Amino acid sequence: MKTKGLNPAAYLKHTQKLVSQTSAEVLAKLPQTLNEILREEMYREWAGPNGLPFESFTDFVKAQQPWGLGLGQHRQWVSPFLVYHICDGFSDVQLALRPVVVERLPAMGGHGGSRRAGDQVDNVNLKGGNGEEYLLRRLKKLDSDNGTDFAGAWARGEYASVRKAAIAAGIIRPKTGGRPLKKDEDPCDRVRLYWNRATNAQRRRIAAMIRNAGLEDIE
Repeated sequence: MKTKGLNPAAYLKHTQKLVSQTSAEVLAKLPQTLNEILREEMYREWAGPNGLPFESFTDFVKAQQPWGLGLGQHRQWVSPFLVYHICDGFSDVQLALRPVVVERLPAMGGHGGSRRAGDQVDNVNLKGGNGEEYLLRRLKKLDSDNGTDFAGAWARGEYASVRKAAIAAGIIRPKTGGRPLKKDEDPCDRVRLYWNRATNAQRRRIAAMIRNAGLEDIE
């Protein structure tokens, strides 16, 4: 196990300190630190509340301090979703964090929760984070109301992104590849425009689509 000069106990304290503060240091150091802990299985060096070594990285992340990382233990600490977001580029870490993100994500009430209750916006925001978090909360509410498991499927890695899970759940309608027609706009003009832009291979595909749809017989 490589701890870069730190003994296991000191490395644990260092990592716990990172999640208990909201500073630039979190953004700079936490992703790489978590990746090292996961890759080297350092969590097996640390005991949980039961006095036994952690069996998994996820168990370590969920366990409260002073035993584990304490992710989501206090509202004023860096949130699980933000940690997931800033670990972009460390796919193994993100996958291991997904169940914790779903479990610790505050419940959505009504149209998105209450700002006054502090359950709507992270204490530290990154571009794109709130949109995904909102979608994930909607997925959790949908699952709770309808007995589905879209949020759980995302946590298990069955969807590559929150957005794809939201599309599967019907929360988001995927773009169909074109703007709506303007009033009195001739659709033939739109077809002609895209036909002129198409390559020969694309035109052959379009012609095949028309033949397969039986549209060549339309007069």
